[in-house]
Formats: sequence, C-alpha cells, structure tokens
Amino acid sequence: MRKKVFITGITSSIIQQLIPFINSSEYQIIGLSRNLISEKNDAIKIIQGNIQNPNTYKKYLIDCDIIIHAAAITHSKNEKKYEEINFIATKNLIDFAKKWKVKTFIYISSNTANLNNGAYSKSKVLAENYLQNNFKRWKIIRISEIFGGAKNEGLEKLIQNSLKKKFVLYPKNMSSKFSPLYIDDIGTLLYEQIFINQEKNKIFHINGNEHFTFKEILKLIKKNQKKSLIALGVSRNIMFLIMRISKIIPFNIGVVPDQIERLYGLKTYGNIDDNNITLKLESYLKKSVKK
Repeated sequence: MRKKVFITGITSSIIQQLIPFINSSEYQIIGLSRNLISEKNDAIKIIQGNIQNPNTYKKYLIDCDIIIHAAAITHSKNEKKYEEINFIATKNLIDFAKKWKVKTFIYISSNTANLNNGAYSKSKVLAENYLQNNFKRWKIIRISEIFGGAKNEGLEKLIQNSLKKKFVLYPKNMSSKFSPLYIDDIGTLLYEQIFINQEKNKIFHINGNEHFTFKEILKLIKKNQKKSLIALGVSRNIMFLIMRISKIIPFNIGVVPDQIERLYGLKTYGNIDDNNITLKLESYLKKSVKK
C-alpha cells in the first residue's frame, strides 16, 4: 500500500521543484491549495481549502504518513497576518495531525527564523517551537534565499533590476550574509532531507555553499555584465527609517516593514556538499547576461 503524503503550499515554487522526485508508486500525494487547479500529474490529488480553516482539510489527515507543511505568508503590510497564518494555522494543523496520529511532520521554515528578525521570522520560529514541543516525530527544514525563480521578489528581483538598470540601491551593514541556492537544486535537496535522510527531531538547513553581502553580489553582476553599474549603499539608519514610514502610510512603497528587519537580522546556515550544487551564483549571472 502506498504511503499517504499531505502537502500544504503545493503550488509554491519550492514544492513544485520537489514533486517530480516523489515516486508515485510509493506515495499517494494530496495537496492543499486555496484555488482549485488542474494537476497534470495523475498521482497528485489537489483539494481546495484554506490552511486557516481546518474543516477544509482535516479529514485528509486520516491514515496520513507524512505532512509537508510549506504554506505560509511571506510579505504582508498587516503583520498580524503572519501570526494568524504562519503560527496559529500551523499550530492547528499540528494539533489535528497529532489527533489523527500522523507519523511524521515536516515543517518548511526559513533561515531567518528568529524572534528578533521581524514579524515573519518570529511567526516561523514560534511555529517551529510549537512543533518541537507538541509532536513526536518532526523535522524542520530552513531554506535560504533562492535565485533563478520568480523575477519579481527577493534576491532574484535585485539581480534582474541590476541587469536592466545602470543605477541600483542596496542596504549596507547587514548582520549576516546571503547563502543563495539555485531554484533547480532545491528539489533534490528537499527530497533527500524528507525521504532519504531518516534523522528526525532536528533542524536542517538547505542553502548554497557560498556566502555574499548585497555589495558582493552587485560586484559579481558588474563583473559579468561588463558594463557600468552604479551601486549606492543605503545605511542601516535610513533603511529602518523607511521601515517606520512604511508602517505609518496606508499604501505599499515596494517593501513591507518586516522585510527590512529580516534583511538585517541574523540568519542560520548548514553545510551543503558541492556535489549537490548544479549552478552557482556567478555561473547563473553569466547565463543571465547572455540572455
């Protein structure tokens, strides 16, 4: 009999990288999505529901072997939503998983998870703590910044803007460097951690094996572009002033307040073998310049 895997955030780019590696002859996949979508893979059953409404998903947890919980809100001007979705909804999912005797709970977290890194990061670490204290077999996987994915967010947005523009701003004096990972590598690393590595009740990290500041990334872009790029660093004080202003004004200015706290907060990393990295950042930049 196939093992039953319940996945939240099934349509996210990270989980979409994982899906092709899961053997459909061994695992039956049920994915939770806010929108009812058609899935080309016959081995996957998509159910329409909301992580905040247990009535839309709880019956699917019966006889479930593994939960992979990846659903989350990452950018919101309303910071209360981080608590409601990333912590409280996760807490409810954990409670129902425990009630229905789900064997293993996999929580997809962030390498910024920390009580002092803003509302998003706080919500992630609160969920981590609740899982550790209330579930028998768990695994937390903290994922770093991704490049090569959506071009309108995060590190990839900086890369794309820098390739197109002659002048860019970047935040200076961050506490931790980025350890970016190529989007196509995330699937194999996730699969190994979830389905191959049998260690449980530990926090694991998935990240690149090189570390960069914003300035160092911009230097790489400038080097591979072979054209003029003016990069102006913005001080920590000004960045936090922007954060305070964005909390007050009623409209979005292109960054939500807690993103700045996240940028300047401490990040955690793991050691990733070079054999698991198919494309490093500089090689990706060279390819991007040629397009």
